[in-house]
Amino acid sequence: MGQRNDRVRQPITPRRTNDVDAWNALPFGAFTRSSLLTSVSTTVARTLVSSFVAFGFARLRFRFRGALFVVVLSTLMLPSEVTRIPLFILFKELGWVNTLKPLIVPSLFGNAFCIFLLRQFFMTLPIELDEAARLDGCSSLGIWWRIVMPLSVPALATVALFSFIARWNEFLAPPIYLSDLGEMTIAVGLQFFHGDHTSDWNLLMAASTGAVLPIIVVFFFTQKLFIQGSP
Repeated sequence: MGQRNDRVRQPITPRRTNDVDAWNALPFGAFTRSSLLTSVSTTVARTLVSSFVAFGFARLRFRFRGALFVVVLSTLMLPSEVTRIPLFILFKELGWVNTLKPLIVPSLFGNAFCIFLLRQFFMTLPIELDEAARLDGCSSLGIWWRIVMPLSVPALATVALFSFIARWNEFLAPPIYLSDLGEMTIAVGLQFFHGDHTSDWNLLMAASTGAVLPIIVVFFFTQKLFIQGSP
């Protein structure tokens, strides 16, 4: 009984080599490259395109504007699982399977939630700014880029943060479109530490710590803008 208690009370010393072992156990360099490439490109494209569409709905006057905005919002009620098979067939016909294009190209069409969020923020900006700019000869594109965008940094930072976190943590899409181990993202790569009967918990925890660091860094630099509620 005493030997059993002595065995339980033995101090647990952390291993400093877990990070290195986790990095070398799998191609985490390739996982990180794929995650950074898809996350950064998706964040930039989705933020710019969504802001451009939101500007049209918020600041321009055209026929059927309200109806089109309702159509955009209605896509939020469509589960992503419903479009998985049609999108896979489309990307397969285009020859994009086993590439990062299916994870990046859809972001070029914006996002309904981001469009809604930015539209609501754009509508809080005084319309007199647009009228003054038009009197100076500024076009709609110039108003969007030179006036609305600089005044909407808090909303843009929020959209960028949401987009980066969503793509970085994406788990369902990469295994569907990617088959090569070297093209997988880091969220999928963490699952390779789980086996059918055992799991390398020490390596999984070390790799998970490294995987969450980019999100912490991004939030650290955007937190002041994220919590702002007005321009």
